Amino acid sequence: MPLEERAIESVDHGVSILIVDDDETFQKAIRRFLSDDPTLKIVGVAYDGLEAQDKVQELKPDLVLMDALMPVMGGVEATRLITARFPGTIVIGLSSVDTHAMREAMLNAGAVELFGKIDVVKELIPAIQGYIAARNLRESKS
Repeated sequence: MPLEERAIESVDHGVSILIVDDDETFQKAIRRFLSDDPTLKIVGVAYDGLEAQDKVQELKPDLVLMDALMPVMGGVEATRLITARFPGTIVIGLSSVDTHAMREAMLNAGAVELFGKIDVVKELIPAIQGYIAARNLRESKS
């Protein structure tokens, strides 16, 4: 089933993820990579920060993988708006420009981390699992 058709399905278990990146090739690569873990469910994709806001409202993902640099609305501003409107949503930033300034901008906007796109393969799944576990622990104490 194509991802676009799966985007409206509900996730019965696992971590629901929205991928936000203007590079379709990268989107496909990250979807393939994440599909190896049965606890991670990709519920949709967006191509810019403006579309990401709509998708977060519609799909209510647990986690958003957000490209920092995109047209229309970049990941920094989208992260700021999404984390303000949907405080339970975890945002992990992704960038091909992994500088200190970019990291600070994404973290200040509300992302929990910024990964360079070349580091994603070895570090992303453990990070997702750690952030979800921490959020679940905080929620269970509430």
